[in-house]
Amino acid sequence: MKNFKKYLMFLLSFVFLAACVDDNNLDDAPPTSEDARFSFASSSESDNIINFTADNEFFLMQWDLGNGSTAEGRTAQGIYPNAGTYTVTLTIFNNNGSASFSTDVVIDQDDPSLMDSPIFNFLTGGAAQPNGKTWVVDANRDGHFGVGPNPSQAGDFPEWYAAKALEKEGSGMYTDEYTFQLDNTRFIMETNGFIYLNEAQASEFPEAFDPGVGDLSAPYTAPDNLTWSVQEPEGEFPVLTISAGGFIGYFAGTRTYQIINLEEDEMFLRFVDGAN
Repeated sequence: MKNFKKYLMFLLSFVFLAACVDDNNLDDAPPTSEDARFSFASSSESDNIINFTADNEFFLMQWDLGNGSTAEGRTAQGIYPNAGTYTVTLTIFNNNGSASFSTDVVIDQDDPSLMDSPIFNFLTGGAAQPNGKTWVVDANRDGHFGVGPNPSQAGDFPEWYAAKALEKEGSGMYTDEYTFQLDNTRFIMETNGFIYLNEAQASEFPEAFDPGVGDLSAPYTAPDNLTWSVQEPEGEFPVLTISAGGFIGYFAGTRTYQIINLEEDEMFLRFVDGAN
C-alpha cells in the first residue's frame, strides 16, 4: 500500500482569560450531579447527530461528547458516524465547586454519509485510502510554526513570531507523523522516540530536556487507541479534536485545533496555548 504523506503548518496563539464572568450561580452552594443533568435527541438531519441540552445553566459548562469531541455552553451537538455506545458527560462549575453527570448514548447504525465530506476526505484520503493519510510538519517552509494573538488581529497566521525553515531541527517535531483514518476515526501518532513541547508543560513530562532550539523535548510514546473528530460550527472554522493522549506538532496543553485551511496536500492549524 502506498504511504501517503502530506504536510501541515500550524501557529500557536496565546490567550489571556479575563476574570470578568457572568455572576450566574457564582454565590450558590456547590452544584450536585442532579444539577448537571441533561436531555438529548436526534437531529432532523440524521439519527447519528445528537443535540444535547442541559437542564440548568451555569457560568461554565463543559461537555465530553464521548467521541473525542468537547464543547462548552448549555447546548452541544455530537456527531457519531459509527454505531456504538458513547458515554457523554456534562461538568458544571460555580464559585463553590463543580459536579458532573454522565449518560450513555446508543447509536444503532452506521451513517457513512456523515464521513463523506470534503474535510473528512482531505484529512483521511476518504474511502479509497483505507490505511488513511499521513501528515508531517512542513519543516522546509518558512512560517511552518509560530505565534500570534488571540483573537487574531491581522489574520490567522503567525503574526508575532514565525520559525524559519528547519529552525526547530532536533526538537522531535519534524520526525513525528500523524495518520488519520476514516474507519472508526482512528488517529495514529508516531513520535519516533520524542516530541516537542512548550516549556510551561514540563511538569507533564518528567524526562523533558533542552533540545537546544528553544522550549523542551521529551521521550513519549502515544497510546494505540487514539481517535479524531471534527465539528463544524456555523460561521466558524471547523474544529479538529484528538482524543486524550494525542496531539499534533507541538504540545501546549491542548488537543483541539481550528482548521484554518485544508487542501489535498496542505493543512494549516491554529490552537490556543493551554498555559499562557
